[in-house]
Amino acid sequence: MLICYLTSKDKKLYKLAGDTLIPVSSFKLSLLSKVFHKRLVILSKDMIFHVKKRFPLLSPQELKQAIASEVEYISPYPHYEYYYQLHSSFANFVEVHIWIWDKSPLDQLLATGFSYTHIIPEDLIFTSDKATLFILPRGHHYYTVATRQGAYINSSMLTSLSEDLPLFLRALSDFKPEEIILFTELSSKEEQFLLKVFSPHPPFLKRVGDLHSLLPHFIKRLNLRNFRVKKEITLAPLNLLYTSSRLFLYIILILSFYTYFSQRAYQSEINRIKEESTKVELQLKTLTERTLNQSTQPDFELKLSEFREELRRKEETRLKSLLKILDELASALPDETQIRTFELREKKLRLNLITNDAVEIIEKIRALPSIEDLKLSRPPLFDKHRNKFTMQIEVTLRDND
Repeated sequence: MLICYLTSKDKKLYKLAGDTLIPVSSFKLSLLSKVFHKRLVILSKDMIFHVKKRFPLLSPQELKQAIASEVEYISPYPHYEYYYQLHSSFANFVEVHIWIWDKSPLDQLLATGFSYTHIIPEDLIFTSDKATLFILPRGHHYYTVATRQGAYINSSMLTSLSEDLPLFLRALSDFKPEEIILFTELSSKEEQFLLKVFSPHPPFLKRVGDLHSLLPHFIKRLNLRNFRVKKEITLAPLNLLYTSSRLFLYIILILSFYTYFSQRAYQSEINRIKEESTKVELQLKTLTERTLNQSTQPDFELKLSEFREELRRKEETRLKSLLKILDELASALPDETQIRTFELREKKLRLNLITNDAVEIIEKIRALPSIEDLKLSRPPLFDKHRNKFTMQIEVTLRDND
């Protein structure tokens, strides 16, 4: 694995070989390295804008969309990327950690030829099976990270342990560390203060070397699939053979999948048509035999004409019902309301719409004469950026008189 530790001031490059982290001056990515080696970027704390936000209970896809809208609204960077992680879930809402970073330094890194495959915020490399407090020196500050059973809880840059640490811990009311891992030498006074803060059951103090000495241990515990770059954008020129062969392989795979699934779909449709054709042939044969056996043969063309007329009347009735509903909606809904999708299946009408006032829309649709019942498919989702609600409504239609 190749690792780039990126800070706001510089970058450090390493090669991970087993349990050993080897510093290197530069990366010369061979064809085999690009194909087989994971290439990880660790973004230091000083490059990250971190927030914890609350969202209503939504499906995973809806939560993803809500977080994307929120990040667009709060991001301090014009060109950004982000990562989020569920913190806790309650009866009516969830809390989510969001890390946002400027994309420009990563574009510059790509331009140097380091086409990374994974990105991880520094907060998330710290893991432990116990409730653990990590304290690292960062210039004149103490970078402090709280984790519990391998899950991130919170982090902060503390100016003074004696003044800021109690405030940091007070915000984590239910967090009681079993151990404190120190990446720095503290004075005996500072260590006594740490033990006093957690009395009468002080945690175990563990002193280790610098952070880089424990990076192999931390990285092995990570599930890197969660941090894989979804779209790998390479700005630097790549080896032509590598690019061409990968493109050719993608084309072959896509064509293979398309051919396979298309053939299955075609075969399934052919079988269905054959079954329908067989049923129709049997029905025609039965009808013909009955017609020939009757002493007074009915006019077959007349029966067929009556059947077609009945179908036409049913379709006309359905179309009138549909037009009636559309006319009622057009009259009732405010002008600024946008209907994004409209689906009618028998007596069920599903609407996906955007509006300024969710309560007003519910009241107006429920009051329509054609509506028997109304329910929300999900809670209205408010878009702060556009100051509008996105709603999914399902209504039951009344029977036609």
